[in-house]
Amino acid sequence: MHPTISFNLDRAPGPLPQTVQNQRFSGSATSVRILGKEMLDLFTQHVQQWVPEGWWRGHDPRKRAIQVWAFHPETGLESAPVSVYNKSYHFGGKHEGDSSAWFTIHTDPLDCTFADPTSAATAPLKIRLYRKLMLQSGADQIVETLWVRTDDQSHQPVKFRVHYFAHMDMGIVPEIHRDPKNRWFSIGWPHGYAQTPQPGYGFITNCELFDFKTGRDVPDGDLEPVENQVSHKRFLWEIGTCEEITAVHLFMHGEGGKVDEFAIKTKTLWESLFKDNATDLGAFDA
Repeated sequence: MHPTISFNLDRAPGPLPQTVQNQRFSGSATSVRILGKEMLDLFTQHVQQWVPEGWWRGHDPRKRAIQVWAFHPETGLESAPVSVYNKSYHFGGKHEGDSSAWFTIHTDPLDCTFADPTSAATAPLKIRLYRKLMLQSGADQIVETLWVRTDDQSHQPVKFRVHYFAHMDMGIVPEIHRDPKNRWFSIGWPHGYAQTPQPGYGFITNCELFDFKTGRDVPDGDLEPVENQVSHKRFLWEIGTCEEITAVHLFMHGEGGKVDEFAIKTKTLWESLFKDNATDLGAFDA
């Protein structure tokens, strides 16, 4: 029952006009379907079955997940994050087997300035962000590995942080649970809500998770303008600092029969993937 994913390498998905507002989709999943249901916009799909006419016709054209909005290389200098939401990726390679499938992508060389540790001088260098996404047979999660290398003969690893962004409908007041030790979180449709199936999303990492924002707390900055009716769909979070980051994206659907069911699934998966460090996990932090 693994998800079917449409992944976008370019700035604008599919046939959308090349407007500034549409050039924000690089490196994102613009559709995630489980059993034919769109997990990023399930409410719209559900309502259309019963009331085909209205503002909910079609789908939310801004929906997306698994997007690296920016990354922040460790340069030894005060510097701003490097935005990649509007920079096209290049396809690296792929593998399709009986038990798993994966593909790799990377950015163009990006300008960066590093401090020379042996002097007070600075040195310009070009770097690339690399991403590998893997889906195992029968699994609900996408396992992503990210790394940054200098774009020269040495290909030196660079420590970095990642800023993730998602625009997905998990309810007007989604249930959010976050591991108190900052290793995972879950977002789910509110318990007891009439709609079934109910979408959920879990995120797990081997690095520290911090600076989680949702709704109107997501700063506009480079993000597209947000209206009140869609602010609850916006999520922004940051992880790092590591030389290699593992990020697990878990897409779920439930029937609303259990309180915290998405958090339980996410925590259980964290334990199974990182069991060597899965001691004293603590309680949920709603």
